[in-house]
Amino acid sequence: MMQNEAGQPSPLHYLELAAIHYATAIKFKPQNPTLHFLRGQTLEECYYAKE
Repeated sequence: MMQNEAGQPSPLHYLELAAIHYATAIKFKPQNPTLHFLRGQTLEECYYAKE
């Protein structure tokens, strides 16, 4: 788990958790395009936050 200077989870950690949660939701409702879109946005934010 990524942590900041204060020892708390970083915002990047929460973005990665959100992507995992969207993947789980997609597993249960694979036909829902909104879930795919939101997971894509979350992964994009993770990508740009790591740069």
